[in-house]
Amino acid sequence: MRIRFGRPGLGAHAGRFDVPAAESPFAVTFLGVSGLLISDGTDAVMTDGFFSRPSLLRVGLGRIAPDEARIDAALTRLGLGHGKGGPRLHAVAAVHTHFDHVMDSSSVASRTGAALVGGASAANVGRGAGLPEDRIHLVTPDNPMRYGPFTLTFVASRHCPPDRFPGEITAPVAPPVRAAAYRCGEAWSGARRPRRRHAAPADPVAPRGPLGLTFQRLERPGSTSWTNTSS
Repeated sequence: MRIRFGRPGLGAHAGRFDVPAAESPFAVTFLGVSGLLISDGTDAVMTDGFFSRPSLLRVGLGRIAPDEARIDAALTRLGLGHGKGGPRLHAVAAVHTHFDHVMDSSSVASRTGAALVGGASAANVGRGAGLPEDRIHLVTPDNPMRYGPFTLTFVASRHCPPDRFPGEITAPVAPPVRAAAYRCGEAWSGARRPRRRHAAPADPVAPRGPLGLTFQRLERPGSTSWTNTSS
């Protein structure tokens, strides 16, 4: 595995982001890492919600904790939270529990009124952050769960190699802690499907009917694919 210092630039890939803005109420916003905000304009769910971005030096040698100011700034920009004018966030779904996925999830849930949804390891991250038990939702594999107009189904998966911090989180994690405290935990793939409530996409060639989004974590390091489906 080749180590690259600093933060990668996206300038060489700018052409890949030259796409028109969504014209229908349904939209997916990439938040960085594996964070996605999936919204129909009124309601929303989110994966992970990691905004803090601690430095490589701090991750490797120090202790890390959510950057509350950066989280607040990100949520304000997205319009999420009480009185911010955006959609209501119902769930923050933790796809696994390494720090760069779940460290901020509880803070996002706390600020927006959303539930933290995931496995037993994610639940211990929520407990360590002081999130109330009724806002921590343990998933059962392959069992659909309803959050507002969205149905979430979690499918048991595994982390692509290499996994620097394997294993489960068996006790509450109360930051600041070493990065190794955020072990991988249960890894999930999943599907989200909104109910038929809003119009189909404006694209005339797009299939009509309720939209669904399915994601699959591939076995190649660092790769995640998303497929837009309908039924």
